Amino acid sequence: MPGCGIRVTNLSLHARERHVREFFAFSGEIVDVQLLPRQPPQTKQSAIIIFTDTCAVEPAVVLSGAVIV
Repeated sequence: MPGCGIRVTNLSLHARERHVREFFAFSGEIVDVQLLPRQPPQTKQSAIIIFTDTCAVEPAVVLSGAVIV
């Protein structure tokens, strides 16, 4: 059963699931990454990342503001 999920916002439209998964992989084991559908005219996208362990959330939050793609 998944431990915890976080919502990542302000992602480039060029970011794909694999980019998000690779970027946050060091935080902990990822169960799922879901890119959320954007509604035009939005110029950014969001994602939900589900980690197996709640301990993975803290390192993931430290990455706030970092550039993925």
